Amino acid sequence: MVQGFLYSDPMRVHTKTFYQLGYLLGEAVGMRGSYLPYQVVYALLWWAQGMPVYAIVRKFLSSSPSLAFCAVRSQ
Repeated sequence: MVQGFLYSDPMRVHTKTFYQLGYLLGEAVGMRGSYLPYQVVYALLWWAQGMPVYAIVRKFLSSSPSLAFCAVRSQ
């Protein structure tokens, strides 16, 4: 199971990390071979990328929340 996280190229160590997380999520919920767990992991990655951007823009430009939302959408 841990072997799936390892990659032989030292310059791209985390190439398979999120694919393996999607695979393990599918195994855990009984959806082996489905693309849905990969899509869930992908959505969580987008959320994890967008929330700090929103928080930073909202912190510095607190008078316009719509600008913070647009900054997240334009990534």
